[in-house]
Amino acid sequence: MFRTTIMLPEPLKKRAETVAAARGLSLGELLRTSLQTFLDKEERKWTEDPMIEGNYNVLREPAPSDVSGNLDRYLYGPQS
Repeated sequence: MFRTTIMLPEPLKKRAETVAAARGLSLGELLRTSLQTFLDKEERKWTEDPMIEGNYNVLREPAPSDVSGNLDRYLYGPQS
């Protein structure tokens, strides 16, 4: 484990100390578990997103060069 110094606004530190005391934890343990939970959640966002997972692409081939001008045609097909 590494020792780290962080700066907390006084109201945030007091809130964290109150929660830590209520749970029977040290402030350090509360901060470590809170940071771990936050990072796990952030990592899941990237691994559970089907648009990111497995290098998924909407188009399987290179996009046509006129997509911006013909977006409706590409999305909805030819209009009569």
